[in-house]
Amino acid sequence: MANKIYFKNLNSLRFIAALIVLLSHVGQLVNVFGVADNFKPFYSSPVQGELGVILFFALSGFLITWLLLAEQKLTGTINVKAFYIRRALRIWPLYFLTILLAIFVFPFIDFLVFKGYDAAVIWSRLSWKLFFYCIFMPNIVMDFLGFIPYAAHSWTIGAEEQFYFLWPLLFKKVKNKIMIFAGVLIIYLAVYYFLRYFPNENKYSKIGFLIWSRYPISCMAIGGLYAYLAFIKNAATEKIKRILFTVWVQLTMVGLLFTLAFTAYYFKFFNNEIYAILLGYQVCNLAVNPKPIFSLESKLLSYLGKISYGIYMFHPLAIVCAIKLCLLLQVTYSFLLYPLSVIIAIALSAVSYRILEKYFIRKKTRYSAIISGDNVK
Repeated sequence: MANKIYFKNLNSLRFIAALIVLLSHVGQLVNVFGVADNFKPFYSSPVQGELGVILFFALSGFLITWLLLAEQKLTGTINVKAFYIRRALRIWPLYFLTILLAIFVFPFIDFLVFKGYDAAVIWSRLSWKLFFYCIFMPNIVMDFLGFIPYAAHSWTIGAEEQFYFLWPLLFKKVKNKIMIFAGVLIIYLAVYYFLRYFPNENKYSKIGFLIWSRYPISCMAIGGLYAYLAFIKNAATEKIKRILFTVWVQLTMVGLLFTLAFTAYYFKFFNNEIYAILLGYQVCNLAVNPKPIFSLESKLLSYLGKISYGIYMFHPLAIVCAIKLCLLLQVTYSFLLYPLSVIIAIALSAVSYRILEKYFIRKKTRYSAIISGDNVK
C-alpha cells in the first residue's frame, strides 16, 4: 500500500490564487469590450494578478519537491516515467480541451468573439500555433504568433510543465539537493539580468528576455526550497523551522505580504522572487506548521481548491459570459460583474471536474508510490 500525504490549507490556497487571477482579469477584460468599470478594486490591476500566478508557482514547487523527496526516501529512487504520467493525467486533459475550444469552437460563437480576433485571425499560422501548444510552449504563441482569447493564460501551464519535466531529473541525478536550489536560482537570475540589462539594444536579447521571463523556475525553486527545509530533519533544519514558525516571524511575513500586495503597483520593480519568498513561506507555514496563527482549512474552500484548475482555465470564458449577461440585462454591472464571474467560473469548473478531470485523477494512483491530493480523501 502506497503512503498517503495530504496537506491542510493547500487546496484553499489554490482557490485563493485562482481567485486573485480571475478578479485581476475582470478589470482587464471590461476594457477589451469597451465597458467602463466604476468598481475597480485594488486586486483588478495586473500587478496583483501576478501575485496569484506566483502563488501557484510557489505552491507547485513546494508540493512537487515534497512528493519527490518522499518517494526517494520511501523507494530509494524516483520513477521519472511514472512522475511524467501522473502530471500528464492531471494537466493534459483540461489543458488540451481549453486550447481546442479556444481555437476551433469559440471563434465561431459571436457571443464570445473578441473584437479583432475572429476565426481568420485566430487561424493565421495555425500549424505553428498548434505545434507550440502541443509542446507546452504557449508563451511562444502569445508573444510571437498572436494573442488567442481564452488560451493566452495557458502560458503558466506551459511554464509548470517545463518545470515538471526538469525537476524530477535533477532530483534523481543530483545527490546534494541544496546545489539544485542554489544552481537553479543563480543560473536563472544571472541569465535574467544579462538579458534584461546587457546588451539592452540588441533585439535578440530582448526576445530572449521575453521568453526567459515567461519561465519563472526560480519561483518554483523557492517553493521547493521551503519543502526541502520542512521535509529534511537534522539539527540545522530543525533550528531554522523553530525560527520560521515563531509567532513573530509569522506575523512579520503576513504583514510584509499584505503590505506589498496592497501597494504592488508602487513596488512592481521588485523581482518575482521577492514575492515567491513571501508566498512560499505562507505555503510552507500553512502546510506543515502544527500551530499556524491562522488556518484556511474548510470544506467549502477545500472543495473550491480541488476544482481550482478548472477555475483558472475557464475564468476568461466566465468573465466574458458575465460581461455579456450584464450588458444584455442592462444592469449596473460594476457591482454584479465580479461575483457573477466567480459564480460562473465555479460552475464551469465543477462540471469539468466531475465529468472530465476526476476520471484521470483517479488513474494517477496506478503510477504513484505516494498517494496525495484528491486521491487521499
